[in-house]
Amino acid sequence: MPQIYILTILMCLFTGGVLAAEMLVQKAPFLGFLKKLQEKGSQLLLGGVVFVLGILKLVIPSPTESSVFFGDLLPALVGIIGGGMLVIEALYRDRDVLPSLASRVIGVRKQYGTAFGIIAIILGIVHMILPGVILL
Repeated sequence: MPQIYILTILMCLFTGGVLAAEMLVQKAPFLGFLKKLQEKGSQLLLGGVVFVLGILKLVIPSPTESSVFFGDLLPALVGIIGGGMLVIEALYRDRDVLPSLASRVIGVRKQYGTAFGIIAIILGIVHMILPGVILL
């Protein structure tokens, strides 16, 4: 299904863009729309869709793959981890008291979010260039 393949690439690019938005907007101001995707509703919607798509990518192969399961492992992990981080951050953004899992996820997001975002963007670009590589 080529539609799922294109969605996988967009999933990696948008998730990485939202996670690394502060740094990307400083370096390239024309990417200011990424700041709008960090609003609570947009981030919650994007994170939920990306999380579900990441789970689907574990079982739906790309058109060029022969492997039925774990064909796109790295993009699926970007979707599951990145989408989960976006959803948890959006849900608990305005709260003073956080559950332990949410505080750990938000701490990891603050510490490693930009690096994870850049890795997700690079992975999306490499996945677009090399569609037939297993695990990519």
